[in-house]
Amino acid sequence: DSTSNGTLKRVPGVRVLSSHATHQDSTSNGTLDGTAHDGGRLMGQQAEGHPAPATHDALALLNDPLRLTVAVEGLGMSGYQAADLLDSKYNVAVELSNHKVVVCAMGPGTTERDAHALVSAFKQLSADALPVAAVASSPHSTSVHPGVDQTAGSPRPLMRLTPRDAFFAPSERVTVASAVGRVSAELLCPYPPGVPVLYPGEVITEAAISTLQATLAAGGTVTGAADSSLQTVLVVQQ
Repeated sequence: DSTSNGTLKRVPGVRVLSSHATHQDSTSNGTLDGTAHDGGRLMGQQAEGHPAPATHDALALLNDPLRLTVAVEGLGMSGYQAADLLDSKYNVAVELSNHKVVVCAMGPGTTERDAHALVSAFKQLSADALPVAAVASSPHSTSVHPGVDQTAGSPRPLMRLTPRDAFFAPSERVTVASAVGRVSAELLCPYPPGVPVLYPGEVITEAAISTLQATLAAGGTVTGAADSSLQTVLVVQQ
């Protein structure tokens, strides 16, 4: 596109996952600039009290035209790492990130210059990262890409107590290594995505601990934990 000097879809190593970001129209040709323009126009219409948008625009609102979800695993890095680099090197702050994607949010103040800056930042991130990713993925490389493996199916959780009973039961703090097999007294939730891995009353498994530790190692957080470092966890007293 002549106005944005290319789209995010053309940046090597990244994939735009948001359905609205792939929409083509005659003015933006599916560029990030067009997404920002359309999102701002729709917000302005609602703020000024105009009637609900037509079906085409209503669908765009449902798809949230003010957010772009961009997968960056093709760059050989996690979403956490990409978010840090975008912020520190290119002055681009994303809304949130996880082990595979970053989410970029736009608002009423977003301009075409901002859209150009975001596209430019991803282009430079791609140019800097792909040579490193190629080395890391070679057969002779021993590097390991940090992340959270969510591809394997999770076993059905074993509940020994109701969440209420476990929450109010006498508890004790134990090391994470000795917590396996004990009953959790706290809700442990990796963020992103914000879905609990352990509930109070649930038997703690090695798989659950591994998922939580991998989230921390990749740059995420574990909410609900009394010990944010996850060196210890609260369990129901035996």
